Amino acid sequence: MTTATSEQVQQAVTKYLSGHFRVNFGDAVNEKTDLFQEGLIDSFGFIELVAFLEKTFGIKFEEKEFTTNSLNTVANIVATVQRKTSA
Repeated sequence: MTTATSEQVQQAVTKYLSGHFRVNFGDAVNEKTDLFQEGLIDSFGFIELVAFLEKTFGIKFEEKEFTTNSLNTVANIVATVQRKTSA
């Protein structure tokens, strides 16, 4: 896939999280909210999220990336996807 803009990535991710995990973005939950610490996504949800990102943006994650905080917030997800799609 060509490089996705941060707005495109953020829209796709928030739509997915809202629809699949019923995450309600607003005052209490925003792009910097830790999805795991807040209990909005669990380990099975993480696997689904990774699969969604790989399919939607044509990217591939390495196992070592799963132990970093690159996918714990929408903001970090957007940055990671942008980095991977521009590589």
